[in-house]
Amino acid sequence: MSEETKQNLFGFSNITHSKYLPIDVKPTFIRRWLANGNTKGILNSNFKSYKDAYDDSSTNASCIDSFVQYVLGEGLYDKNNAIDLELYLDCEEVEKLILDYEIHGGCSMQVIWSENKTILKGKHIPIDKLVLNVTNKLEVDGYWYSFDFQQQFRYIPVMYPPFTGEFNDNAIEILYYRRPTAEPFFPLPDWISALAYCEAEGAMGNRAKNFFENGADNLTVVNVYDPLLDEPQKKVRAAEIKNQIVGTESTNMTLVSFNASLDSATTIDRVEPPQLNENSVFFSEESERKIIVAHKMPAILVVSQSGNSFSSNADEIAMATKQLFQKKIQPARTKLLRGVFNKFAKAIDPKSNIDFMDVEIEEETDITESE
Repeated sequence: MSEETKQNLFGFSNITHSKYLPIDVKPTFIRRWLANGNTKGILNSNFKSYKDAYDDSSTNASCIDSFVQYVLGEGLYDKNNAIDLELYLDCEEVEKLILDYEIHGGCSMQVIWSENKTILKGKHIPIDKLVLNVTNKLEVDGYWYSFDFQQQFRYIPVMYPPFTGEFNDNAIEILYYRRPTAEPFFPLPDWISALAYCEAEGAMGNRAKNFFENGADNLTVVNVYDPLLDEPQKKVRAAEIKNQIVGTESTNMTLVSFNASLDSATTIDRVEPPQLNENSVFFSEESERKIIVAHKMPAILVVSQSGNSFSSNADEIAMATKQLFQKKIQPARTKLLRGVFNKFAKAIDPKSNIDFMDVEIEEETDITESE
């Protein structure tokens, strides 16, 4: 992905990414704030690009949602029975953290302390609504939160200190975790190489919507030859014709054209790019393939395919699921447990040991066991 690596005075590696990456991943300095991009005045615009790719691309959303459910399994539990984690961190909050991790490459949690120096609760906080507070040595010493940084006068930013695992006289701290990358400050999703294809798939979906809403196929043209009508009469006559032809509830567009002669009747000409349908099919299928590849997701788990028989197809799905767990789900679980959930739980009780509960399909196919 990167073409060049440079070393700055503070020992951080600045990565110059490929010129074909559709966004600039370098952090943006604003006062002592550090934002994940600032395109068109939108702070954390890179995070917004990742979220837009999730919202606009059906293939990307399918891969991400499947990943979240596979990772979550039946939820979290303490293998040592030292704590009941759900008393401190709801399952819904866990799912939101995993979803953020896959969309943005990282996640963040509010850790709420009580006055007697114990943890009361953990709450998900959207990582895309946080900017970093940095020292002169580019060390992160806090996180600024605002519901909308574009309306800071209405949603005044508040700074929270980082979570250290010990009580430091702070009512709320932020546990900030990002997937390991060469970037020194902000996370990158593991599917970022398919970002352009996600945008393309979203654009194709929007084009299809606009075609059916505004396409000329829905246009009815009525040519009227009556050179004696004045403008008010034309309006009345046009309304009468529309009511007679399409009724009042139709969504089709109707154009009533009044002409001075038969030769001046309105005609509709459509000019489309050559091979439009073929190109649309090609790019749609290519985008789907590239997004699935970037997610390291076996295609059979995302796109329905027909096998020679039910049993052989079932065996193929089981093997693909096993490979997915070994290559992506289990490594992701390990990172999240080490960087988020066990770090949070051990601040409650050092004896705790948090893990994910396997789903039924894992137990049936021995997915979690190495071959």
